[in-house]
Amino acid sequence: MTLPWSEWSACSSVCGQGTQVRFRAYKVKFLAMGFCAEPLEEFRDCNVPCDPAQMYRLSDTRKTMIKSMETAEKKHKCMQPLEPGPCTKFIERFYFDVTTRKCTKFQYGGCRGNDNNFMAHDECNAMCDELIKDHKPMVHDPRCLISMWSEWSSCMNATCHRPGTQTRTRMYADKRAAMIAQCGESLEEQRRCTLDCNDYVSKNKQNDMMNMPK
Repeated sequence: MTLPWSEWSACSSVCGQGTQVRFRAYKVKFLAMGFCAEPLEEFRDCNVPCDPAQMYRLSDTRKTMIKSMETAEKKHKCMQPLEPGPCTKFIERFYFDVTTRKCTKFQYGGCRGNDNNFMAHDECNAMCDELIKDHKPMVHDPRCLISMWSEWSSCMNATCHRPGTQTRTRMYADKRAAMIAQCGESLEEQRRCTLDCNDYVSKNKQNDMMNMPK
């Protein structure tokens, strides 16, 4: 046995098509469990007439939400660190440098990388315009205190005919505090590098001579 149905709920929509729901319960729940199968909730469609002023407000709110989502997506792309990728081509591209708040040229390897990678300077400016406009002195959070960049590493994985990669890093003074503050500064940068073929051949000859049996 069940109790009577509740009143129908308000329509889930404030303008146009929506849904209403009502509930009921078993009189003795522990006796009904496992034996009774009566539905305990019902749904029905509802339709609320749209007030023109309300429709305008909803449309305006929706536009604001879409604008906020687009801005967040742009910032996500533009805040990513420079990533030339592991491949060996030299393709001129542009990325947004969060430190200088400018679109800067770099050499893209041709594969992988990330979304902060634009074919033209104007394309980069158009995507990252909000961050460029926000380029003004910021109140520095002491939790975001960060070291200077290290020296560039040696040219890794490079040969006479294939470019390699150099890396430099920096670190927060207090990593835990920086995580709490969500500082967001890039801690690693990479750039393409090449070896001088004469030096490369000379070093290989020296290594071969050192490894020859005596």
